[in-house]
Amino acid sequence: MAKKGKDTTMKRSAAPSIWRIPRKQFRFVTSISPGPHTKKSSLPLTVLVRDVLKLTKTSKEVRAAINSGRILIDGICRHRGNFPIGLMDVVDIPSTGIVYRLVPNRGELTTIEISDSEKNQKICRIEGKTTIKNGDLQYGLHDGRSIILDKDSKFNVGDSLLLNTPSQKILDSYKLAKDSLAMVMKGERSGTLGTINDIKPGSFSRKSMAKISINGVETELPLSLLLAVGKDKPPIKIMESA
Repeated sequence: MAKKGKDTTMKRSAAPSIWRIPRKQFRFVTSISPGPHTKKSSLPLTVLVRDVLKLTKTSKEVRAAINSGRILIDGICRHRGNFPIGLMDVVDIPSTGIVYRLVPNRGELTTIEISDSEKNQKICRIEGKTTIKNGDLQYGLHDGRSIILDKDSKFNVGDSLLLNTPSQKILDSYKLAKDSLAMVMKGERSGTLGTINDIKPGSFSRKSMAKISINGVETELPLSLLLAVGKDKPPIKIMESA
């Protein structure tokens, strides 16, 4: 691994497919550090600002912006160029007056502009649920967050929470169930919305599956690929046409 400032680098040819960057123009690109998202499901802050949004031309310019506290992720200043940015993260750059949300699109992560009124709202999928001291429940979310609620909370793995960030106050919740509206998070259909018609429970050898209507066509997808986003329409903008 080569060093570039405080951020490590990697060969562009080895970058995950969700990074929408040219592979042959340059040899190296900023690598990604451990954080709230996995390497395969996120991209470094430097790559997002320079290569995707094209707000700067060089890593030096990105570092200057980061060091000056001009880039906020989910309402918090991030000071590492290799910090991982992933699904539904909100990127706020006050000096430009533009706020972006990262959403899935045909196997990649893409950015959409959102209104200033939505920059503190985010949908998170529950990926884990554990009982802790005093019977309280700890929920692990897809972006690395942990939320502790009392034992009377009724959320399940797969459900989604609409959060205020960075406070983590729960504004609403959505069940991953029949008749729910869901977004496909990964694969060729990622970024599309559909209504769940039925759910098939999993077994020892088979994942839980959902029958979902997307653009009038019913298909079957693993439940783990779906993000519940409401009943009739999403509560916030999560796709370009929303």
